[in-house]
Amino acid sequence: MTWEQLQLQHAKLQNECKKYEKYTKQTYQIEQQLIEIEKEIAQYDQQLEHVREIYEKLETRSILNYLRDFTGRREELLQENIEKIAQIELKLVEANLMKKDLQNDLEDTLQKKKEIDVEKTEEELQQIRANMQGWLMMHAPDVSDKLTQLMDEEMLAKRLLVEIDEAIIAGIQAEDCLRAAAAKIRDADAYSTWDLVGGGFIATALKHSALDESNSAVHEAQIALQRFKN
Repeated sequence: MTWEQLQLQHAKLQNECKKYEKYTKQTYQIEQQLIEIEKEIAQYDQQLEHVREIYEKLETRSILNYLRDFTGRREELLQENIEKIAQIELKLVEANLMKKDLQNDLEDTLQKKKEIDVEKTEEELQQIRANMQGWLMMHAPDVSDKLTQLMDEEMLAKRLLVEIDEAIIAGIQAEDCLRAAAAKIRDADAYSTWDLVGGGFIATALKHSALDESNSAVHEAQIALQRFKN
């Protein structure tokens, strides 16, 4: 092989090893994130069960609730609990959506990792390194150590450039998702205002549609930020 051929083969094999290393780190990160999201889901489930129990107690015809009816406090407490239930349910839905997306990301990362035969790649890389060292000792013995060092530095720089480009793309995607989420939230706010001033059935329907779209957009922004972080 010529020196150029050896370099190209070395670059290809080293790049595969670095990708395997990256996928291994990402796998660990996503697994940790899934552990955390599972904890959040369990907490929301407990909170939801607690507030529903309170709501059911408020619904029963007890002496305490008769007194609350008399003072007008019971309806207020019921409304407060309904709002709490709605808030926790929204958080629970979001957490489950995040869990599903993280599971998809984990599956995708594991598949990419599986496609790399790292043991074979490392063996071939060691052989290429030995061939390159032999070529240098034969053709440029005085500068072989320096050339090997420079070659390693060049490979690292190229890999970093790839990583930076990937991060920039992920960052732009996250920024686009945040802008879209902000726009959807503004739409939902506008429809809510219209509904309050008497927009009628159409305004109410549009408001709920806009709220659903804004929730979806916020979720997309959250998972995009998570991927940018990873």
